[in-house]
Amino acid sequence: MDLTLSINPVQKQILSQKMIQSVNILQMDSLELNQYLTEITQENPLLELIPHKSEEYPFNDPEDESQDWKFHEETAESLQEHLWNQIVMFPFPAKDEPALHFLLDSLDNNGYYTDSLNAFAYRFNLTKEHAAKMLIAIRSLSPAGVGARNLEDCLCLQLERQGCLSPQLEDFIKNHLRKMAKNQLPAIAHSMNLPLTTIEKYCHLVRQLNPKPGSIFTDSRLIPYIIPDVLIVKTAKHFEIMLNECLYPDVCFNTEYVKMSHEQTDPEIHAYIADKLRQAEWIRQCMEQRNTTLFRVAQAILSEQDTFFQNGPAFLKPLGMSKVADTLGIHESTVSRAASGKYLQCYWGVFPLTSFFVKAAPDRQSGFTVSDVKAALKNLISHENEHSPYSDQMLSELLTVQGFTISRRTVAKYRYEECIPPRSGRKSFSDV
Repeated sequence: MDLTLSINPVQKQILSQKMIQSVNILQMDSLELNQYLTEITQENPLLELIPHKSEEYPFNDPEDESQDWKFHEETAESLQEHLWNQIVMFPFPAKDEPALHFLLDSLDNNGYYTDSLNAFAYRFNLTKEHAAKMLIAIRSLSPAGVGARNLEDCLCLQLERQGCLSPQLEDFIKNHLRKMAKNQLPAIAHSMNLPLTTIEKYCHLVRQLNPKPGSIFTDSRLIPYIIPDVLIVKTAKHFEIMLNECLYPDVCFNTEYVKMSHEQTDPEIHAYIADKLRQAEWIRQCMEQRNTTLFRVAQAILSEQDTFFQNGPAFLKPLGMSKVADTLGIHESTVSRAASGKYLQCYWGVFPLTSFFVKAAPDRQSGFTVSDVKAALKNLISHENEHSPYSDQMLSELLTVQGFTISRRTVAKYRYEECIPPRSGRKSFSDV
């Protein structure tokens, strides 16, 4: 048996713990960074955090000095609060308040009540009749449809409130919604033995309803407040880039511990302080590097997307992360991490940094974006004959005539992304 030893040189890139820490800090948004710095100071007594003073930046157009750009935390009434303000007008005794609050809190985000009413009655030691009376009261509140047991029940509640729920219409809702969603109206007409025009009128009525009445209210606990990491201000002559550094504190050294490190004679304590000092210095370097990289990426975005900042979102141009990486002389993954989870605020609003990296449309070399193709697609569909809608193949050919060379499959993909039904789902069978 021939035993041969061989050496195969293989290159491996091994990231040190420090480099991993640096990459993680770069990728953090301002809120994550704030939390991280708070945690790290609890482990390292040499680090101190000094909060930035909040600054105000003028985002208004130079020709409109009165515009207030600042964020205001809006207080929105929740569904439960809205319903409680109505239910208090009902003659329920005060002892029923905990049960009524519980019932309102049991409504899901759509405004439906899908729990067991018997279990609710048992929990609060109520009779089934009294529990049902409470739910009936909730189902009579505004917006119509709250307290429904399911979608069909929700739609029927709304039509009943409008005074137009007939037995036939109720049958249509309870047994034919799936076919309606697929636009199989002739099949419904045949099954219900009704004229096609009647079925189309039913469809028209149902489509005016809100299938999720609770969704018009906001649970304030779930409101995601977006805080920009980068601010781009339009002045009279140029744009100015600022990092929103007031969102996280400055990292400084605790002078008492630094002084102690020079005076300490105990080798163990001296080594401990020296190690924490090196860690603190590295954290500060990572912070400086993060801010520098984020600022440079914002500069590149401003340079490449100048028409956007001058004229608005409709003038966004194709831009790849690789181009920005080449311009800055850094790796594309660094650009990706710098942009990840971060937002930019300018005169036109607040946008994810990643939204400025726009793919060009397929098979195009003349600067059209996917958004341009989708806009052209929606325009074609909005002007099609509703009795004979375009097929995906026809849409592909019409887009090609306009200069967008995309396949039928790409048309179908863009339709799906824009929630546009296929041809059969867009067809109208008669005038309503």
